Amino acid sequence: RFDEALKCQNKVLGLTSVNTNIYFQIFNNFMYMHRYQDALEFADLAIVSRKLDDLQLCELLIGKAIIFWLFDNEEEGLLAINLSEAINTILPHGNSKYSNLKNHQVFHGFLKKLFQYRRFNPTFYEKNEKSTIYFISESHSFSANGVTVDYNNSLHTIKSLLITGAKIFHLVQNEANKSKSSLDILLKGLPAKSTVVIGFGEIDCRINEGIFKYCVKYNKNPKLIMIEMIEKYIEILKLAADENECSLIVYGVPSPHPHTFEGFKEEDIEEFKLLVSNFNSQLSFSCETNNIPFLDIYKITNLKGVSNLKYHIDTNHVEPKVIPELFKRLVEA
Repeated sequence: RFDEALKCQNKVLGLTSVNTNIYFQIFNNFMYMHRYQDALEFADLAIVSRKLDDLQLCELLIGKAIIFWLFDNEEEGLLAINLSEAINTILPHGNSKYSNLKNHQVFHGFLKKLFQYRRFNPTFYEKNEKSTIYFISESHSFSANGVTVDYNNSLHTIKSLLITGAKIFHLVQNEANKSKSSLDILLKGLPAKSTVVIGFGEIDCRINEGIFKYCVKYNKNPKLIMIEMIEKYIEILKLAADENECSLIVYGVPSPHPHTFEGFKEEDIEEFKLLVSNFNSQLSFSCETNNIPFLDIYKITNLKGVSNLKYHIDTNHVEPKVIPELFKRLVEA
């Protein structure tokens, strides 16, 4: 019901007194619908309205930078990143509008590093005529965008596509939700016979949210939760791939960066490390059982349950250089 939501949101904009958070909500709605040009144009309208506070302005600028990164506009992307530098000086308050402040700060730093990485590592981004492999995920797809990989004895360029904040938990729900609908829109919009990497699960596998937090809170067995979730996830992906005539590749969850453990008890850390390991093992097993290629990002980043720090670009995301290496290992396997 994205269109219906947009109609309601636009009515709100017509009111004399309006909560300016509505601007980012409309922008985000366009992003879930993958109407990127509409998102950019609306962001510009919101910015020139001069009604936004510093946080809201930075949110939209970072949103624009995401689009510019995904569509290879380095000049505009760096400009948006520079203009949103103030995001790192904003302090959180009790107000709910600050709930995503940390995420925006992470996105800002991540995109800044990616633009720099692309500038200093041009060999990863060769501009030749190649076929496209699509990579659908949340922000973990960003590192893959534009990278050249060797797959099935030919070179391909990765084109990343975003579903903000999506979890496997969202995708396996029976009822409709924005993540499921956004994935459906994306897959229906791809050319027939496309090769598609699907890379969800990292947000499900964080120490402060997702499976671990749920199991601790409700005293559940994480292994049973993961088996059921992953089996349904792979089943849904296979069905969607068949319906949209896609060839499927599944991307795992990186080994966690040690900095993400700060403030947690040692026994919780060890239990969490085991959860991430088991999650990837189950995902790998389900892919093998269903004859789906699996990009094992956990194996290449892991050292005794935590990141080996060879590939992480920040505490959440990996560097672009790991993507060609994963495809190389896929061929060798």
